Amino acid sequence: MKSKLLHAGLLLSASCFVNLASAGMLTSIDLITDNGSWPVMPSGFVDGSAYDGFTLTVEGTAGEVMSDIHLEFNFSGLFDDSLAIDLNGDGTIDYALDFYNIHAQSPGYNPWSDSSDVANTVTSLTIGATGSSATVSIYGTEIIQDSVAYDSFDNLAAITLQDLGFGAGGTILDGGTVTTSEMRFGYINTAGPGGGVPEITSASFSQPVDVPEPSSLAILALAMTGFAARRLKK
Repeated sequence: MKSKLLHAGLLLSASCFVNLASAGMLTSIDLITDNGSWPVMPSGFVDGSAYDGFTLTVEGTAGEVMSDIHLEFNFSGLFDDSLAIDLNGDGTIDYALDFYNIHAQSPGYNPWSDSSDVANTVTSLTIGATGSSATVSIYGTEIIQDSVAYDSFDNLAAITLQDLGFGAGGTILDGGTVTTSEMRFGYINTAGPGGGVPEITSASFSQPVDVPEPSSLAILALAMTGFAARRLKK
């Protein structure tokens, strides 16, 4: 049985790193749909593959602005199919990476030889207040999307935290809790029947440690310098 709840307690990057005490927390990743069928296939792909759907729950202070959320996930069951993401759960696939493109860029990986080898496939996802993005790595090699020679596309840039249920600019709503709309992660195929059955659980996700931007570090350093100077003056 798939894990339905992950108490992460992970610090999300907020708009101001100085006010760390009020930073929002990712408190759960919930499985909503297990092995659902994609409602619409994009051009160049065929029917036969599926997705697992999740929601994120973030808790914080009402009115707090979240700049972005970073997630990584990997999963088994992909085999010879291609990765697909419907980030805002509206039925339209927003990101597709044709796996024909992978074996050429990562010689150590052959997607048609070992169905369990997809544990080395890691997707990094950033959901931001002004847009989103994703990258996919195989054995540590980032796969370059080639929309000319392969049926791949990336339409994540226009999707924001507000599209997933946050307030304008990524604000946490009244009540201090935001549960996103369903985010769908799964597989599609370019030819023949799809063989991928998503086996994604809450434990498939992790969140990289956020590093403050240089400007935030400078503000923090300036504050610490002022504090030290005050101590010395005393």
